[in-house]
Amino acid sequence: MLRRNLYIDTGRDHRSSLLVAGSARSGTTWLADVLNRDKDWRIMYEPFNKTFVQEALPFKRRQYLRPDCIEAQYVDGAQQIFSGALRNSWVDRTNRRFLYRKRIIKEVSANLMLRWINELFSEMPTVFIIRHPCAVALSRVHVGFGDPTQDWLTQPHLLEDHLAPFAELIRSKMSDFDRHVVNWCVENYVPLRQFRAGQLCVVFYEDLCVEPSAALSQIAEFLGRPIPVPMALLAQPSAQATVTAGFASAILTGEDLVDNWRQHVSAIDVARAMKIVALFGLDRIYSQESMPMRDRIFES
Repeated sequence: MLRRNLYIDTGRDHRSSLLVAGSARSGTTWLADVLNRDKDWRIMYEPFNKTFVQEALPFKRRQYLRPDCIEAQYVDGAQQIFSGALRNSWVDRTNRRFLYRKRIIKEVSANLMLRWINELFSEMPTVFIIRHPCAVALSRVHVGFGDPTQDWLTQPHLLEDHLAPFAELIRSKMSDFDRHVVNWCVENYVPLRQFRAGQLCVVFYEDLCVEPSAALSQIAEFLGRPIPVPMALLAQPSAQATVTAGFASAILTGEDLVDNWRQHVSAIDVARAMKIVALFGLDRIYSQESMPMRDRIFES
């Protein structure tokens, strides 16, 4: 633990940071590791986890903030994180170098704050990774992921701005798998309706698996710098895979990274999940097929 805190971070500016965000179980850790092939970025692992990070205490779990919010408790906490001033054994769990000049903030709890973050830290690029809702839901069920329903229902601004049409659905009783499909919808519906093309780099987990060169070229173009990543690295588990991958993780077992979830989800469950996805209008991105549709990522 001591070694993790023995480093110097000289890039004390949010412009030296890159935010890699997405729903939990969507591949954020894997993507951050791929982008950090040379280990010259300081990885800041889920700094908005208030269980381990004192600076995150003002934030609710899965906090939603309106883009014009300027409350000091939120602004100051985010500034500590994105400037690299935060030092924390949880956040710096994978770092081993002594000197860093830039950072990758890997986060799964900030989806509903992404537009707010973009307003306050507009020169910090964000890469947003999305994975098929059935794959995410299955993975969450297998690892016993908690139910964030109350995180949505106890935020009046979130309900007023985005979720009022879905409140009854969110409150209703359903299976764990369906619940996680609903949660996936919330976590992707809100940011995708707040951004427009060019403001946010959206990359799909499935594309990283099937067409890695094209997916990484897309990220490189958005960032304005090359990403020379050997394809062999994409086949390796992330540094945290043994901790976070969970039961039947294809990246550890060598199975099909895109379609492995189909072995564990019935056709009936898939059909029901896609009905939920359609209620949020996200069937424009994912269908019962495994690969995403990229023509209409953002709300028109």
